[in-house]
Amino acid sequence: MSIMQLLYILIVACVVLIIAKFLLHLTPKKLYAMIVNILFSLLVIWILDYFGIVSIPINWITILLVGILGIPGVLFCVVLAFLGILV
Repeated sequence: MSIMQLLYILIVACVVLIIAKFLLHLTPKKLYAMIVNILFSLLVIWILDYFGIVSIPINWITILLVGILGIPGVLFCVVLAFLGILV
């Protein structure tokens, strides 16, 4: 995945989070925590893919999963990728 695709996904994810803030009445503290979770978790996924440990596709499901769960969401995606479920 190129850096530009990753940047586009991050921008769209942030826009979705801002819309979710107004629809779900998220506080700025929770919204900030969710954005930090998404950025850190996507960085971990990118590092895992860069070193060839596991290839996890970055799509809406993985972004929401790691955004809500954080690192446990990344571990869940890694387990699913090793099992061949997450392709």
